[in-house]
Amino acid sequence: MLQQLKAFPPEPLHVRLFGTFSLARGEEKVPDQAWKRLKAKELFKLLCLYPDTSFTHEQLSEIFWPESTTDKARANLWSTVSALRSVIEPELSARTKSSYLQGDSRTYKLQLPADSTIDTILFEEKTHEGFHYKESGDYARALFCFEEAVDLYKSELLPEDLYTAWSAEPRERFGLLFTRVLRGMAAIYFERKDLGECIRLYSKIISLDPWDEASYLVLMQCYVLQGRDLEAIKVFRRCEEILQKELNVAPDQQLRDLLKRILKRRSNIS
Repeated sequence: MLQQLKAFPPEPLHVRLFGTFSLARGEEKVPDQAWKRLKAKELFKLLCLYPDTSFTHEQLSEIFWPESTTDKARANLWSTVSALRSVIEPELSARTKSSYLQGDSRTYKLQLPADSTIDTILFEEKTHEGFHYKESGDYARALFCFEEAVDLYKSELLPEDLYTAWSAEPRERFGLLFTRVLRGMAAIYFERKDLGECIRLYSKIISLDPWDEASYLVLMQCYVLQGRDLEAIKVFRRCEEILQKELNVAPDQQLRDLLKRILKRRSNIS
């Protein structure tokens, strides 16, 4: 039976790291209850975040068992890798070479078969394509790529691992990249004078980055162009309140100047 299995190429893995974690092997989703050990699940997620990286045993021990002795950490790593193998390849015996995990006496690395997908990789690819098209002036293709990237970013990275040190840096990096995608889309819509989409996108950006004064400014300008001065004033007041409360600073001069022009025009009308 094992020889028959070896005759077939391994099934592709499909991994989702944005929002609720999920793993499928081919068309079959791996049930969450299959993960008997939390550390095995965390190790797999880490390898998926850095699929081109070979992690040394020492690196993995420091990440997952920093307080353990060298011997204890080595034993923990061995049993964790064994538990991981049993999830992604339950049909394999302990001494059979894995189709998905490269390992030797020094390192471990993820090995992805053809047609495998990881949503973080796809997200980065679509983002880079979008900005390439945007810079070349092909706004239609840029928006198409940006929208695909937004669809992939279901939620922040691995919210179930919010307090793990190993997930903090990639979570922040992908969050910043997602905000950059939204800004890229908003800039295109602003140039096209699609104020409704601009308002939607800049409102989203501000909800993610409430200290982004440049986005408050453009959002105010959009409302002014729509003739909705009261909404623009509300945006300024919201910015003013947050900056004062969180940073103890006032909005920058451009925001204050725009507010003055709005108030002056309204006083002239009345």
